[in-house]
Amino acid sequence: MPVCTARERLTLGPDYCGPANLPVCSDSEPGSCAHWRSRANLVRDAFSDAFSAYEAHAWGKDELRPLSNTSRDNWGGFAVTMVDSLDTMLLMGLNAPYERSRRWLLDHLPSRLERDIEVPFFELSIRVLGGLLGAHTLTGDAELLALAARAGRKLHRAFDSPSGVPWCSVHLTSGAGSCPQSDFGESVPLAELGTTQLEFAALAAALGEPRFADVADGAIGALRRIPARRGLYPTRVRPRTASPASRAVGLGAGADSFYEALLKRWLQSGGAEPRPLRMYRAALGGLTDLVRRSAPSGLLFVGSEDLGEVGMPPAVRMRSGLQHDHLQCFLPGLLALGAPHGGAALNESATWALARGLLDTCWTLYSRQPSGLGPERVVFSTEESRAAAGR
Repeated sequence: MPVCTARERLTLGPDYCGPANLPVCSDSEPGSCAHWRSRANLVRDAFSDAFSAYEAHAWGKDELRPLSNTSRDNWGGFAVTMVDSLDTMLLMGLNAPYERSRRWLLDHLPSRLERDIEVPFFELSIRVLGGLLGAHTLTGDAELLALAARAGRKLHRAFDSPSGVPWCSVHLTSGAGSCPQSDFGESVPLAELGTTQLEFAALAAALGEPRFADVADGAIGALRRIPARRGLYPTRVRPRTASPASRAVGLGAGADSFYEALLKRWLQSGGAEPRPLRMYRAALGGLTDLVRRSAPSGLLFVGSEDLGEVGMPPAVRMRSGLQHDHLQCFLPGLLALGAPHGGAALNESATWALARGLLDTCWTLYSRQPSGLGPERVVFSTEESRAAAGR
């Protein structure tokens, strides 16, 4: 079967093109097409089963609650499961559920965007705006782009803070932004500050309105006021002042996609935006400093550092420093994405080696569990920590 583009797949169908995203291969070679085709079908079937349950028990809601077959609207009632699945259904050739979802969203989302409510900026940007733009990219559907533009014009007002760092939430009608009080005060996670640039840049390009990209990229620029630790930034930032709200640095939960988006924003711009590349390369230096090896298993992992938060006991600093978050399993793919691109790796061979080592750790954490599911968090021991504990 030929290798099809996404648009050809939509036009010609899976019978002509075969399952989506198969590697170019031969049934006579090791790792044959038949092997990958069976794997692809298993993934497609699993998705279909899950989405069918969503259709049956949570249609039009944000999430399905699978144990009770009920639903909940915990992201503002924008059917985030549905809209976030649009591009996946297109890539898998699931045209019937895609068309049902598309029709529902076009009929219902416009009125939901006009409600007098406050919504989570980050989640709706990556799921609703991102889902609509992903489907538009694959199909050229003008109606989906118009809906994405409507959502983007509501959501981009979250960047209207004194510093340009986005608020955590934005009110759909007034445009007012806010962040809830927490142990870190009024602050936004680093991942929410620096991930949505991809969606707003895509919207800007699709509409020919650079202002959407400019305001989102400006949030990254606001970080110039914060000293970085070898390219790594505090995991929480204050929108009013663009100042640190936390002294912790790392690449786990709350910070992960910030660093991922730096490389992808540079790639998205075709190299026209040099600042994200500079920041990504600087962050690779900080990442290298946080790489640890567990004992006695010898697994590579990326720890974190606390830069001296007031009142944090030394034992807590040690524990947080040796914690591996499941979210860090994005790192092997990110490093592999950057390694072949000139300038996006400090040392290509070392970057590949680190990617392989971290991938082996993530695979091992899955394979060691009776369920086959990796843990959300692991606290490793190292030779140093074992010596300090007298073991």
